Amino acid sequence: MAAPTALASISFEEIEGSKENIQPLKRGRNPKKLLSALQKTEKPLQAKSFFKNKRSEFEEKIKTYKGPDPLIPWLDYIDWVQEYFPTGGHSMKLVELLEACTRKFLKDERYKQDIRYLRVWIGYADRCREPLDIFNFLEHNRIGTQHTLLYEAWSLILESRDKIPDAHEVLSLGMHRKAEPTSRFARIMKGFEVRAAKKITQALQARGNPDSAEDDIGEREAARRPLQGLLSAERGQRRRGLGTRMVRGRSGGLGGGARSSS
Repeated sequence: MAAPTALASISFEEIEGSKENIQPLKRGRNPKKLLSALQKTEKPLQAKSFFKNKRSEFEEKIKTYKGPDPLIPWLDYIDWVQEYFPTGGHSMKLVELLEACTRKFLKDERYKQDIRYLRVWIGYADRCREPLDIFNFLEHNRIGTQHTLLYEAWSLILESRDKIPDAHEVLSLGMHRKAEPTSRFARIMKGFEVRAAKKITQALQARGNPDSAEDDIGEREAARRPLQGLLSAERGQRRRGLGTRMVRGRSGGLGGGARSSS
């Protein structure tokens, strides 16, 4: 079964053009860490020194890591930024950090089907103006294609843009590939069908009554950042340990070549 969108090779340079400023995260944070961050932001000089030292500490750990799983120090750094910044990491340029991580391991076959690496990519996609470019890139390079999470996130983006047939085709593609966990697709598909039916009903009602076409604030926000709920749930999952299934065959190429970020 073919993917529903064109799979032309997309370069990182093209992806970079679709980035936007980071938005606040909608998930719980460790109260103690949040309080610490808020207290430090009230003292600019102290905060600047503290965060500069922490950044240097994490970057040094990444640089000097000699263990079997070099993704770990990157994930620790990303987690720290998300925990400590009530604004979602804007001051630490979370988007750039996520991008650097995706670049670093792009050609590392160990991580092609590692769920943790896929979560980094999806977090990055959630902060881009054109997340569909990211999902096309992942599909073309066979990153995360053995995980249900890829198809769920991809379909949510399509659904948020009222591309209902494409969203359904993406979910069907994941089911056809027997992405894991396969048991999750039944729940995902049921939820999708309920939402799709609701959208069709609303569209028909709006056609007959233009005054009823206005969405409420919650629905508009959900459409703007459709991956937020999914990402929040995923962050509760264990991220240690490499994926057990590795991709064989072509890895796909970057049109303009990716810059390596160490």
